[in-house]
Order: sequence, then C-alpha cells, then structure tokens
Amino acid sequence: MEANAKSVPECKVCWPAVMILLLLGTNPYPFHRLLNAVDEWAKLNKQKVIAQTGHTPVDGVSIECHDFVDHAQVIDWIQQSEFVILEALKIVFNNKKLC
Repeated sequence: MEANAKSVPECKVCWPAVMILLLLGTNPYPFHRLLNAVDEWAKLNKQKVIAQTGHTPVDGVSIECHDFVDHAQVIDWIQQSEFVILEALKIVFNNKKLC
C-alpha cells in the first residue's frame, strides 16, 4: 500500500492543505483500498485528513475517522476542506472541485 501512496505526485503548490475530507459513502460495501491508500499518503505527507467511512472498518488507520455522520456535519467538513475525495462521484460544490 505504501507504494501506492508514494506514486501520487508531489504537489508543492497544494500541500500541505489545511484539511482533506475523504467520503466513502454509506453503501453496505467497505472500501479498504481507498481508505488505506489515503491513510498511508497522509502519514507520508503529514497531512490532516478527516474521513466519513460508512461500513469500512478503520482498524489500524491514523487519520480521523467517523462511520456515519449527519448531513449538516458533512456539509460543514466540505466547506472547511481544501480537497474532498469521494468514492465514486465527481461534482463541484461552491466552486470547490471534488475529486
């Protein structure tokens, strides 16, 4: 997994971000690969990441994780974050690119 985290290109313009938000959704399927890759990347880059993990177990990860949160909290985190990583959706929220 660390090899995947290291393969993400370094971006001197954007890092460190104030906060990155990872949204894994609420469907019944876990997404370990994305959670673990973001966690490894965050450790390597000393980056603050908050994750809404849904049904994905969070054993052994170092980023801040929450299983299910209410809609208002998700909107608040989106507004606070500089980058939002979504499981399977690409949209724009208040001129913020969500990847």
